[in-house]
Parts: sequence; structure tokens; C-alpha cells
Amino acid sequence: MEQIISFKDDGSVTQDRGRMLRRSTNLPELKEKMNDASYPVHELSRLISLEIVSIAQEMSECENDPSLQFKMKGYNDQIKGLRELAKSISETDILSKRDILNFDGEKFKFVFTEIVNAFKKAVKEAGAGDSLQNNIMKHFADIMRMKETDLRRDTAKIELGGNK
Repeated sequence: MEQIISFKDDGSVTQDRGRMLRRSTNLPELKEKMNDASYPVHELSRLISLEIVSIAQEMSECENDPSLQFKMKGYNDQIKGLRELAKSISETDILSKRDILNFDGEKFKFVFTEIVNAFKKAVKEAGAGDSLQNNIMKHFADIMRMKETDLRRDTAKIELGGNK
């Protein structure tokens, strides 16, 4: 418990007991939820908003009491920090949803190889002879080599949601 001693202009002294030195906070819960990658971003934002409201409530209780004015700067700094945290969480969420295709990455190479193998199988099962199969695969490889630069460029232009 915090004890506040106030000195009045008339020389009298008052003591105010019963204020909590530490306000209630949901920061430990917020930190715990932030460590859980599956926890929804909108819920993290809600927890941050609740913390800001809690601080604003404390600020309103301090506004009219000169002996508590020293706390106002700290509260303002806390709110600024929480706003930055909310902004950071939002930006991280946006980045995590970006659709990035790495043509040189192992995942892409694996998927493309599987697609080529499926294409080979389809050509073979369609009844094409070995000579025709080889001819088709050579033409396919040539076409893909010619298209590679355009594919890389055009893919880089595609934004989230399929817009160019």
C-alpha cells in the first residue's frame, strides 16, 4: 500500500492510505500470449487496448491530485510504449501473411520437380512412345528456360490478394 502525505497551504498535513503502489496490469498475460504464435493478433491488440484503458483510468485519478502528478509522465510513456507494441504486432502480422515465392528455394525446387514428374507420367500414360516422351520433355524444358526471367519478374509484381 502506498501512503501519500499532503501539505496544505494552511499548514495542515493529510495522509492518504489505501492506494495500491502497483496498479493491476495484464502485461504478464500479454507477454505469455505473444509467445504463442497461434494466438490471434486481434486478441493481442485487445489486451494492449485494455492495458491502455487501465493506464488512462489511473491517469484520470491522478489528474486532480497534485501529489500524484509525478506519475503522469510515466503513464504517458507507458501508453506510448504500448502503442508502439501494437504497431509492431500489426506490422509483423502483415509481414507474416506475405506470399513469397522463392524460385531458388528448396521447397519450390521440390514442388516443381514433383510437377515435372507428374507431367512425365501423364505423357507416358497417354501412350506416347519413348522418343515422343523425350521430345516433349525437351520442348517443355526449353519453354521453361525461356520463360524463367518473365516468370520471376511477373511473380515479383503480384501483391497479396492476387493483384498486380
